[in-house]
Amino acid sequence: MEKIKALRSEIDAIDDTLIPLLIKRFTLSREIGVLKKQAEIHVLDRQREHSILQKIPHSPYQESLIELYSLLFTLSKKHQEMT
Repeated sequence: MEKIKALRSEIDAIDDTLIPLLIKRFTLSREIGVLKKQAEIHVLDRQREHSILQKIPHSPYQESLIELYSLLFTLSKKHQEMT
């Protein structure tokens, strides 16, 4: 049980860093949405999404990371459309 507690503590520390970064990412997405609306640019940018996915390294977690980023793209577009 001590090993589980230690590993969960590491995850908690990662989450403490990750959550503010995600908040910042969504804030920036919303700002981009405002600029896109002003410029009459579509929210969807498949080329940008593709270039981000290309940065994901090959690893045992590659598929999970692609799924995670796909969700981030969906949520970011939602925030952009809310402007």
